[in-house]
Amino acid sequence: MAIHEQNREDLLRDGTGFIYRGEVMLEGQKVIVGFRRSNQAAFYFGEDPVFQLNSSLAVRRVYYGGSVYRAESGNLMEMQRCSKGGRVIFDSFPLEETKVSEILGALTQWLSTLRVAVDRHDWKVVGEGVEEFKIRLAAYMNRLSTPIKIGEQPGLD
Repeated sequence: MAIHEQNREDLLRDGTGFIYRGEVMLEGQKVIVGFRRSNQAAFYFGEDPVFQLNSSLAVRRVYYGGSVYRAESGNLMEMQRCSKGGRVIFDSFPLEETKVSEILGALTQWLSTLRVAVDRHDWKVVGEGVEEFKIRLAAYMNRLSTPIKIGEQPGLD
């Protein structure tokens, strides 16, 4: 990761790690949903928050409130950036249950808003047709558990 933060690229155009991706405007935010080959998903609600889920439909990484979090043994760990010798490294710290609940509550709220928007006509899609993408997104969201689980690791599987 870079030492200096910068805005993310245009994920609809450049997010080639996501073979299927769609974009819609919700509540004044550009929302992008991307699916990888093994059906892992990422939800970008503007620049922040961002929620990445693994193939088991569990949270693996989160960007929320300007902080980075990763899954570890079913819990979220905050990753704090440190610069040592010109390199960026991360120290990780466990979160209090109230912060985990806040983050998962925000994810649930955003997904609820997104569920309503699945049928909208203004989706821009790359990788497949708009209707196919909307079917994929609706099916994926219907498989999500409530509450959403936290993964065992930050990796894709």
